[in-house]
Formats: sequence, structure tokens, C-alpha cells
Amino acid sequence: MVRIHFAVAVFIFSPMCWGITLDQARRETEQARQNLEAIDRAIGISRGNGQRADRDLEDARRRQNDLSQRIDIANSTLSAQKERLTVVQKTIPDARAAADSARNAIAPKQTAIATGAKQLEAAQAGVVQTGERLWKQYLSTDPGAQAAVEKQSAAQAKLDAAVAAVLDALEKSPAFAQALATAAANEEKVKALRAGKGDAQQLADASTVWMRSKNEIEKLKESALAKDPAVQAARTELQSANAVLAAIKSAFDRNLAGNPEMSQPLASVQAETAALAGARADLKTAQTAATAAEARVKEATAAESAAKASLVQVDRDVAGLRRDLATAQNDQRDADQRGRQAQTDQDRLVQDRNRAQQMLRVKQDQEARVARTGK
Repeated sequence: MVRIHFAVAVFIFSPMCWGITLDQARRETEQARQNLEAIDRAIGISRGNGQRADRDLEDARRRQNDLSQRIDIANSTLSAQKERLTVVQKTIPDARAAADSARNAIAPKQTAIATGAKQLEAAQAGVVQTGERLWKQYLSTDPGAQAAVEKQSAAQAKLDAAVAAVLDALEKSPAFAQALATAAANEEKVKALRAGKGDAQQLADASTVWMRSKNEIEKLKESALAKDPAVQAARTELQSANAVLAAIKSAFDRNLAGNPEMSQPLASVQAETAALAGARADLKTAQTAATAAEARVKEATAAESAAKASLVQVDRDVAGLRRDLATAQNDQRDADQRGRQAQTDQDRLVQDRNRAQQMLRVKQDQEARVARTGK
């Protein structure tokens, strides 16, 4: 606020002075006029100060009212946030307990699946065992099957005899004896290297050479067997016998499910399969429930964090609004003080103006008299 410091030239109010010149009278009149103008300017400044103080006072009051309302709203929000945080925090223990319970429910379901898988495997083994028993029983009672088995056995014996004859002859040949000696020597090298007489690469190389020499022996055997007519004829006969027996077995298998003795093992497999599927479905349900329960825990903890952060922010907002309110209150006191000071200045200046106007009239009369009379 602009404080008014105005010095007014003081003229002693007295009857008109005599014996002064016209120039002196004019100077005194002009001085009185300037004095009055200065007071008018000071009054204008003081009024401007008062108006500014009034505007500032009104603004400070408006700000106080607005800030008080905002503080009330913020306090309500703060209370609501505290209540919300309390509610959220109460849900967390229950959510965690539910998640623990859901996770604990998974292990029994997994155990049930393992048990169900073993039971299904046992039931399937029962089907296989029953089928094998019935097949053996069929082979021992059905004339056609018995004949096929006997023919297969005879063909296998003929093949075994033909193979033995060829291999006996082969073992007497110089080439086969050389192959056996080479393989034996290579084997000894490998044994020596394994005993620590060589490094890993040497052992690997020697093992490769040994395996090749053993493969050469097998090639010699296969070559001799492939060239022998008796072996080839026996193989053909065995293949034919095997095909006949395989056809009988295929027909038996197609009719096996209708055998009364298979009904209970097959029913067991069906029941255990359904039970295992149910156990797997139960596990999936339990896992889904556990996932949902863990998600609820995460949601609750996230809500707690958000509520805490919001609470801190609202608390900061309230503190900031209170600081602003204190500033507005200080501004109101300052504006009120400036307004009173401006009014005091105006009251004083009005009195000074009255005196200055009176002085101007005296000096004007004095100037007129000197101009008229010369003294």
C-alpha cells in the first residue's frame, strides 16, 4: 500500500498582509493553489489505495470461503479414504486364507490323479492278462489253432537247423576265422585303453574299429545265410506259418471283447478311465479356483496400496489447502489494515484540503486587493 506523506506549505492565517508587492501576492496565491492541488492528488492516491484494499479484502474473503469449503470436502474425502482402506485391509486376511486353502486343495487332487493312473494301468494289465489267458486257452482247445501252432513250431525248427548248419560250415572257413581273430584283437586293444593305457580319443577310435570288426562278422553270417537255399526255404515256410497264426489271432482279438470273461476287466478299465478323467477335471477346477483366489489377493493388496497412496495424497492436499487458507487470512488482515490506513489518510487529507481551500481564498483576496490598491 502507498502511504501518503504530504507536506503542505503552512501559511499563517491572519488578516491580509499589507505592504507586499503584486508579484509576491501572486506567488503566494500560486503556492496556495499548488498546495491545494497536491492535497487533491494525495486524496486520489489514498482513495485508490482504499479501493485496492477493498478489492483485496473481498478477494481474501472469497478465497477463505472457497478454501474452507474445499477443506471440508477434502476432509470428507480423507475420512472416506480411511474407511475404504480399513475395509480393504479387512479383506486381505480372508483373501489370503482362501488362497492358501485353494492351493492346499490341489495336492490331494494330484494324488488322486496319480492313484487313478495306477489303478487304470492295473485294470488295463488285467485286460491284457485275461486276453492272454483266453488266447492260450484257445490255442490249447481249438484244432485249427493247434495245427497252426504246430506248423509254426515245425517251420521254426527247420529254420533253426538250416541256420545252424550254415554257421557251422562258416566257422570252418579261413575268412571267418580271420574276422574272428581281428575282432578279438580289437577287443583287447579296447580293454587295454580302458585300463588306463590311452586317452579318451584313442579309446573312442579303438572302440569304433572294434565295432566295425564285429559288424564284419555279422555281415559274413548274413551273407552266408542269404546264399543258402535251405535257409531261404525255411524262412519262407516260417513266414507262411506266422501269417496263418497271425490271421487266427486277429480273428480271436476281434471277438475277444464279446467273451463273457472279458466283461469285468473291460468294465474295470472303463470305470477307472472315467474316474481318472473326473480326477483330472477336479484338479483343473482346483487349479482354476487357486488362480482366482491368488488374483483376489493381488487385487486386494493392490487396492490397499492404492488406498494408502490416495490417503497420503489427500492428506497432502488438506495440508496445502490449510496453508493457502492461512495465507488468505493473512492477506485479509493486511487488506483490512491497509483499508483502515487509507481511510485515516483520507480523513486527514480532507481536513488539510479544507484549510488549503480557505488559504487559497485568502491569498486570492490578497492578490486582488494588491492589484487594486497597489499595497
